Amino acid sequence: MTSPQPLIRKKKGARSLARRVFIATAALAGGGLAVAAGAGGWRAWQISRFRAPAADGESAFNAWVTIDRSGRVAVAVPHQEMGQGIHSLVALLVAEELDCDPTAISARPAPLGLAYSNPLPVLDALAIRRGEDALGSVVHRSVAAILRLAGLQMTGGSTSARNCWESARYAAAAVRALLIDTAAWRWNVPADRLRTLSSRVLDPVTDRSISFGELAEEAALREPRRVAPKPREQYRLMGRGIRRLDSRSKSDGSARFAADIRMPGMRYASVRHAPMVGGRLASARWAEGKQTDNATIVSADDWFAVVAGSWWGADQLASSVEARWTAPAAPAASAPYLQSLRATVERKAGRDVAARLDPPDRPITVRKTVTADYEAAFVAHQTMEPMNCTIRLDSDRCEVWIGTQVPDLVRRTVAKITGLATEQVLVHPCLMGCGLGRRLETDVAAQAARIALSLTRGVPLQLQWRRDEDTRRDMVRPAAAARLEAGLGARGEIARLDCWLAGASVAAQYLRRQYALPAGWLPDRSCHDGVSDLVYDLDELRVRHERIESPLPVGFWRSVGYGANSFFAESFIDECAHASGDDPYQYRRRLLQRQPRALRVLEEAGRLSGWGRPVQTRRGAKGGRGIAIVASFGSIVAQALEVEVEGTEIRVLRVVAVIDCGFAIDRQGVRAQIASAVVGGLSAALYGQIDAVDGAIRQGNFNDARLLHLRETPRIQVEVIDGSPEIGGVGEVGLPPVAPALANAVFAATGKRIRRLPLRFS
Repeated sequence: MTSPQPLIRKKKGARSLARRVFIATAALAGGGLAVAAGAGGWRAWQISRFRAPAADGESAFNAWVTIDRSGRVAVAVPHQEMGQGIHSLVALLVAEELDCDPTAISARPAPLGLAYSNPLPVLDALAIRRGEDALGSVVHRSVAAILRLAGLQMTGGSTSARNCWESARYAAAAVRALLIDTAAWRWNVPADRLRTLSSRVLDPVTDRSISFGELAEEAALREPRRVAPKPREQYRLMGRGIRRLDSRSKSDGSARFAADIRMPGMRYASVRHAPMVGGRLASARWAEGKQTDNATIVSADDWFAVVAGSWWGADQLASSVEARWTAPAAPAASAPYLQSLRATVERKAGRDVAARLDPPDRPITVRKTVTADYEAAFVAHQTMEPMNCTIRLDSDRCEVWIGTQVPDLVRRTVAKITGLATEQVLVHPCLMGCGLGRRLETDVAAQAARIALSLTRGVPLQLQWRRDEDTRRDMVRPAAAARLEAGLGARGEIARLDCWLAGASVAAQYLRRQYALPAGWLPDRSCHDGVSDLVYDLDELRVRHERIESPLPVGFWRSVGYGANSFFAESFIDECAHASGDDPYQYRRRLLQRQPRALRVLEEAGRLSGWGRPVQTRRGAKGGRGIAIVASFGSIVAQALEVEVEGTEIRVLRVVAVIDCGFAIDRQGVRAQIASAVVGGLSAALYGQIDAVDGAIRQGNFNDARLLHLRETPRIQVEVIDGSPEIGGVGEVGLPPVAPALANAVFAATGKRIRRLPLRFS
């Protein structure tokens, strides 16, 4: 395969990153790059200056599209496939604009390069969005330019579709124009009379046609011209979708995940981490009679690994190693930490992080005050495919096969450990058995690189974690606590809403781990997402947050701050409704009268769920229905859940989910994503909990860190509505309403309010 041609020659390591950021900042000061590297400038560069890698017989047109002699189209996708269907979605964007046969298109991981960078996760985290005025738009473009030149290539934060939406369509439209221009030159006819359909260029006047494959090699040599994508009314595929590209391979077992990589002469490693959070390895040696010539022990600060000829053999030997560990000075404990969070919100501590002050024409007299305290436990990711990495280290290069959401960070991490330059490290992103934010970390790649240094050069190594190691070494969702207090008027309307939150900052810990940055001063909106951006029309809202460092390492977890904070906020809205003697659904309708887009989503959920009708349950069980609505990542989701409660057992019978994600590019894909989020949200709401006792994580495998079983999975109905021309996120947004809707349904069934995650009757 030919190598991509970058615009800027890369230097080594951190100096390269600093240099690119300096160039961007300096140019922005003059105003030039704010335009050049904005959306239009970036698309132009991708189309005209960068070529995706092409195999023999393929012609590369730009950063996104290659076409072979048979007319098959391959799309380079800069985001990693972890079950969410991003490869199929980007192929759909290209197929629509290119007018190619949707059965003749495939997707492959894009190489690492500036053309594929994704600034949106950072822009979202810093709350920098395109402004409605000129200044806001310039700020957005300027910061995006810096981030693009920093080269961050990330999959997460419900940003993949938004990041590819314009670039992929413009690139495909340019390819279509090149194919038409080439056919027009061959036939000596005006280009504007030609059409494209099903991977062919057509001349309706003469009935001639020619395939894309016959034109590709010549067309790829032409200079592209600026072409606008199709108007929405001409879409044939988008809004409906195409068959998932990976459905066959995942059905017949031929899909290759990172753990499936095999090579001749491969060695395998199984790892054991310190049994206590923050513990250190003092020594590791073979137990008497266990030493073997075919296995070695590799030791590090807080772990050791055994390398052998098979993973099973390595794992069995690792269990027999005699290891001595030193305990940390202050062993981690989750219960005292949760108590400190509760005490913090009870005394109403915290700094102001958000406020919404819009005094009404006639001030509302507060007649009643409602106060409630909530908390959420630590939660592990529990990806279906445990952490693993395959690596082959030679003297002058290194190849890495890994399921990762941040291939560029993996490359930097491996380069730093091995002493190679970043351009000497080649990362092959593999299919992932779930990401959920866990694969934003680079710890398993770092371990694999350190183990590889102990092997003979050129010998491939696969490191595979056990399930219990995966659970206990996780960067978990932060535990959190909240106090909410509302002043209600005579009709139950919310005159003011105050919220105090306490917990750790994921962004601060992540930046320390990945970049060694003292990032505690940076704003982290995930600490208050789900409360500070409530969808309701409130006249007075104040949010305060107190950062309290976590005893456990915390990381990004599907929906990030919304996972806990939306549970706090939407449970409390329900409490306000009941304190007013009002129906929770009707109460929300009144709060959304000036939010028509959200109101439509809520009303559709109410209609489809049969709100107001009794829930059918088994004899002796109590039934209830709960509702919640959350706006996140540019989308709005409302969910209504039906439950039956018998004793202390909660059974979810049915879930109705309605989503407005703007324009739904692939409706079937949206439905699948929301359904998966419902299942994940129910697992977390009912069972998600990680406890540290005397420094050790109590949970390890699925027996004590449960997920929802198939027999427990309810009927799930997903309705997709188009409420905005913009593109909203999908991957994260289906999870936040699950826990509050479930808690509200349990209250409707039993009259008992559960204010802690996971939901359990005390």
